[in-house]
Amino acid sequence: MPTMQAITVQAQTLRDAIKICSRYAKNDCVQLEFSDDLVTVSATNHEQVILSKVRISCNISAKITVKSKTIVGVLSTLSTAELSVNYKESDGLIDNENVISLQIESDGDSIEIPAEENYMPIVVVPESFEPTDADFVNSLKRAIKVTDQDAGRYALSCVCIEDGNIVSTDGKRLYRSDCIKLESAEQLLIPVECCKFAVSEFVSAGVAVANHIFWVNEGEVTMGSRMLEGRFPNWKMVIPSPDKADGLIEFKSTDLITALVKLAPLTDKDYRSVDIDIKDGTCTLNVKTTIGKGRVSFKQDGEFSATLDLQYLRDMLDLHKEDTIRMKHSTLEGERNPVLLDLGFDYVVMPLVRS
Repeated sequence: MPTMQAITVQAQTLRDAIKICSRYAKNDCVQLEFSDDLVTVSATNHEQVILSKVRISCNISAKITVKSKTIVGVLSTLSTAELSVNYKESDGLIDNENVISLQIESDGDSIEIPAEENYMPIVVVPESFEPTDADFVNSLKRAIKVTDQDAGRYALSCVCIEDGNIVSTDGKRLYRSDCIKLESAEQLLIPVECCKFAVSEFVSAGVAVANHIFWVNEGEVTMGSRMLEGRFPNWKMVIPSPDKADGLIEFKSTDLITALVKLAPLTDKDYRSVDIDIKDGTCTLNVKTTIGKGRVSFKQDGEFSATLDLQYLRDMLDLHKEDTIRMKHSTLEGERNPVLLDLGFDYVVMPLVRS
């Protein structure tokens, strides 16, 4: 049984690359491709594809698909390892059609992991990515909170990138922030799963769009996600323009956030409304639920009155880093005018009916 030349790798580095990819591995299988001084680990669940590269001294070409849990378990016990592929007699590339097993050797010990059936499609990764910065990843982090993956409606379970804006909604609130303007003029509906990956793995990310796949990349890790079909709701109708907003109130961030934190223990997933009233130089927040009732006040100029979801407020305010919070009512048509929070990004929340 022929065996390719052994390759020495840092076991923990390869293990980490496999663990990243294994989250999206169908049947717990990952593919290892050896070529051009690289081991490229890849996996797909047919909606997302992920690749992680490990740079090594490698002058051979081979592909093999193995169970990720098995190889991660083996590599976790080693510091360095020599990898080789056992294969049938063939000409040219050693690939999933003729490989038999992956051999892992270290300090005289040898472990053989059988090859699995290949399921990886041919993937063409973009050659270049549009650079972004940490603000882009932070915007995705906030946008994810304003989605509803259980709603069964595609528009509520994605993040939309359109004309230099990142937008998301769960049907009760809407998030919008500026982002880089991609060449594609169409709406890009990015599945939440892709956004979650970018937030968990990247500090900043390069992005690209090709063949209806949205790509994010940083360093040696790349993910491509099939975009959703359809149209995102007309979010521009929800963001009030300056001439369609009144009651502008500017809070000190610490005042409002501290008040909400004090009242939060009185709420739960079913009862979490907070009455906010500003008059006579005082802002008063009232909560009355089956758990208990509470009132917190602080000095505040202006006039304002609304009943809002306390958790919805905290979702964004906990990620807010500026000293002030600007809040205003929209004067759009309807009995319950949405409330816009200007936090360096736009956050629109529908008020609740005050009991």
